[in-house]
Amino acid sequence: MDTKLNLSSLHGLFEILRSYELMHCVVAFTKLKLADSFPNKSGDIISSDQISQGAGVNADKCHRILRALTMFDIVRQDDTDHHLFSLTDLGMFWRSDHDMCVSDFVLYEFSREQYNAMYGLSDVVAGNVANGWEATHKLPYFSYMNDNPEYAKIFGGAMTLRSLYTGRILAQLWRDSPLFKHSRFVVDIGGGQGLFLHCLTDIFNDSARLVVQDLDSMVDIAHKNPKIEFVSMNILEEAVKDGDVYIMKHVLHIFNDEDCLNILTNIRNASQPNAIILVLECVVRDPGINDYAKCMDATIMGCTSGGRQRTYEEYSRLFETAGFRDLHYTRLALMFKYYKLYDIVHDPFSVCIVSIGSH
Repeated sequence: MDTKLNLSSLHGLFEILRSYELMHCVVAFTKLKLADSFPNKSGDIISSDQISQGAGVNADKCHRILRALTMFDIVRQDDTDHHLFSLTDLGMFWRSDHDMCVSDFVLYEFSREQYNAMYGLSDVVAGNVANGWEATHKLPYFSYMNDNPEYAKIFGGAMTLRSLYTGRILAQLWRDSPLFKHSRFVVDIGGGQGLFLHCLTDIFNDSARLVVQDLDSMVDIAHKNPKIEFVSMNILEEAVKDGDVYIMKHVLHIFNDEDCLNILTNIRNASQPNAIILVLECVVRDPGINDYAKCMDATIMGCTSGGRQRTYEEYSRLFETAGFRDLHYTRLALMFKYYKLYDIVHDPFSVCIVSIGSH
């Protein structure tokens, strides 16, 4: 073994550990809602004493948290008076009055529930337990949410942020797409609070019926929208019938292959002939390409029974086994033959799957 010490190789490790330490500061900043004590315009200066008074926290410790967060460019510290801070454009996303507030997403990613489950990832890899979440919490993931409404609320808020982000991108890309203008019955499977479907409202026919299908825990906290119906239904058992467009956003990765086939079959059996199935998922790309899906796959492995982020080839096998044919690829889209998809999703975390002629 080469015993020569290469200190530069350790730099990456220290960067990882430093990011982990800083995330504790981000969580504290989030839980204490410190952003709400800043002016509601990025760049406007306020003292750390004023922030601590507004939030009702210790002045010195508040100052030290804010100072640490300058490393993430969430806040900026004045060059001359070090007790003065301002929110950056990024930091504005932590304000509760921002329509894309990130607070629930941060609290979800760094919740005690998630941390405790992921701490047992080594036991999952070693084969000592099948599922870190169930080993820790003694309930399947969604059963736990049904029994713990506070966690369900944070989860719903986190998914809302993802829905708004992806939905607004797609609404711009597909505004004039003929693919959806003639749709009359759209079903968003696992659509949570309905905000993703709300973002896409304008790309569908004005008379289209819009339905969100999800579990009780999500439907109960949904922001009701007069244009959208909410149906409580388990996709593992059935799908809303007679849709001509079915959407699934970040759903299939939660389930093992058997359950995915069950879901796809339920949609296929419930849909109208020649329905469209639109799936948005992170896709594991080739070795040597850094992509979010590879990291997220570890989280899915720790918290589900057989869920996984999949490659293009794995998705292809799933859809072919479920009875879908003529699958071919673009860089960020999987789609079926006989339709040219002009607008491809530019969200780097998502893949678009379009199915034409599902029956």
